[in-house]
Amino acid sequence: IRILSMSDEGTLTVTGSTTGPTGPNGNGGGIGSNRADDLTSVTDVALYALKKRLDEVTASLVVRMMLDNEGLVNNIYFDTNGIPTVGVGYNLHDLSGALGLSFQKTTRIHRHDDDYLQTVSATDGEIESAYNYARSVSLTTKSYSDKLTAYRQSNIFLNNIFVGQLLAKTVGDTVNELSGVFSDFGSYPSSAKVALIDMDFNLGLPRFQNFHKLIAAVKANDWDTAAEESHRIGVGAERNAKTAALFQAAKKGE
Repeated sequence: IRILSMSDEGTLTVTGSTTGPTGPNGNGGGIGSNRADDLTSVTDVALYALKKRLDEVTASLVVRMMLDNEGLVNNIYFDTNGIPTVGVGYNLHDLSGALGLSFQKTTRIHRHDDDYLQTVSATDGEIESAYNYARSVSLTTKSYSDKLTAYRQSNIFLNNIFVGQLLAKTVGDTVNELSGVFSDFGSYPSSAKVALIDMDFNLGLPRFQNFHKLIAAVKANDWDTAAEESHRIGVGAERNAKTAALFQAAKKGE
């Protein structure tokens, strides 16, 4: 297992018109970015923010899992279930969720006989237009790959620092939910915690709590049964297999 380092030095601050790496359309990397600099910056911010919530091994595994499962999307888009989303699977719920975030835009300015790209805050009107554009694409474009291409045309985006902070918030909220279900959650092996975070994030707490046999098995540290009971309908075979394997790894204390 490769552990991503969480440095104790320095603080994270965002001032002025700070921006993350910019994609070809000036949108912070666009849809499903897998650029090394994008992934590294998001990962580093998320790990720093999670230092007080999870041990280093678990945090590293969770962040990598979230990026693998959800991808990195700096623009507003609607996922395969029609849910408005941004960042690493962050659920906006509706327009108000988007308006509450620090979206930015890139503009071109001419100065000293040359052109420059400048990143500034997006207005509420611009965020609303971007949201409505993404919703229109989700309703009128059939191919999901074509939808992704269209979502990427938006010039309204979240920079990678903010995406990393949202990822940490998502993981932290999920840990809070699971700690309410499992009083011993903090003492579980890292692989079990990662599997549970994946399931609760994917399903949402109300649906997750319907997995009564899995919950009972986890509370009994019966990781084989937990693996058998972790199968989710509507989730890809590969993702289900990975979750089951994580529970099985917990049996070895990993």
